[in-house]
Amino acid sequence: MAESDRELDQWRELYGEFKVKSDKDDVTPPPVEALDRFEAETGIRLPAGYRGYIRVFGPGCLLVGGGKHITEMFIESPYCPESSMDLRRAAKRLQSLKDDPPRGMDEQTQRIIVFATNGLGDEFGWDPQDVTDPLAPEFGVYAWYRGDNVVKISNTFKGFMKFVLNLEARFDHKYKDDYRIDADESDFGIMDKKLKKVFQRTTSSE
Repeated sequence: MAESDRELDQWRELYGEFKVKSDKDDVTPPPVEALDRFEAETGIRLPAGYRGYIRVFGPGCLLVGGGKHITEMFIESPYCPESSMDLRRAAKRLQSLKDDPPRGMDEQTQRIIVFATNGLGDEFGWDPQDVTDPLAPEFGVYAWYRGDNVVKISNTFKGFMKFVLNLEARFDHKYKDDYRIDADESDFGIMDKKLKKVFQRTTSSE
């Protein structure tokens, strides 16, 4: 399903808040046809917010903060030539866990569609059974902190991105067991100009 111009404009506006680091080997954002093909081949429905985000940003790492307080978020894309950033890994994970379910891992953790990591071993994914907007569609997004089952972050992909941009929320969620869902996930609000935001594009030669 193609995203609206208004939806893409919002992601372009957010993209403009980031300093972009890139080189000649950048992996370009996937076209809508690639996203549709991914859904058809894997049976995985992509959240509307994720589709809009990945069509503007493409695969890469979001760096938020600065100095000792900088945080990373690597977000994958379908058919990325860099295998560690290829969302097809999510489909392989689902099949692997179906074939050999790990003892002690609950059903929800097994079924989440992992699309991002933070470089510290934590993974992030949406739950295809937690449908928060069937038309868009949108799904609940969860963090999988190592050693635990998944913990909900947001009801939408946009809500997840607000989480990524909020260092305090990220810290409280992981270390203080503060799982409050943002009351308004529809937009990102006013950006903190003092907060450093860098987007490092994935390259095809890593």
